[in-house]
Amino acid sequence: MTQCSALEQLMGRAFQKENGALEPDERLIPLQFFVTGGSYDFDNLSVKDAAVAMQIRGPVAQKIHKAPEGATIRFGTE
Repeated sequence: MTQCSALEQLMGRAFQKENGALEPDERLIPLQFFVTGGSYDFDNLSVKDAAVAMQIRGPVAQKIHKAPEGATIRFGTE
């Protein structure tokens, strides 16, 4: 497990301890992704439907998957 994913798991547990457990079909998603400089605090987290969270995260994951460290990545809307 990477240091980031361990921190993300701790944040998830802390968020649920403070705000209650998520429903099975809900996921926490950062409003600004951590890999793009998003802060590791509750104000940067949003509860989304699991399918919506995958639709948001999927394209981001595809875009950054093979990018080298320090690469500039541009996101846009279609």
